[in-house]
Amino acid sequence: MTSKQVLYSLFALLLAIFMALFVFLHNLPMDGSKSTQNYDYKSIDWDSLSVNEEVLYMGEVQYKIRCAKCHGLNGQGGLSAPALNDNTHIYGDSYESVLHIVRFGSPTREMMGWDSKLQPEDLAAITVYVKQLHSSKTK
Repeated sequence: MTSKQVLYSLFALLLAIFMALFVFLHNLPMDGSKSTQNYDYKSIDWDSLSVNEEVLYMGEVQYKIRCAKCHGLNGQGGLSAPALNDNTHIYGDSYESVLHIVRFGSPTREMMGWDSKLQPEDLAAITVYVKQLHSSKTK
């Protein structure tokens, strides 16, 4: 190997290590918590949240960070994930069923759940935003 090839190999190795570290840190809980299991999700007032601009904005930001790489920036779907802005409901279209998928992932495990990585407020905001993506296409 030439010195140039060695240098490229080392660069590629460092880049791979950096990317792995980024993914690991990106998926850590933001506040050190490990579970949201004690949160009372049944008490969420979805009607209030769905018209709250701050919640919608927070949901959009979280969606773009965590979901858009698979589901598309506007929910149009991708190679590995279904569209979220159409009339198709794989696991149901209620807030509770969308929240369940956001929290625990899909039953086939093609999608990971975010329950241990995000706060309840973030999970609810993503849920509201995903429901808005769907309803914007069906109007």
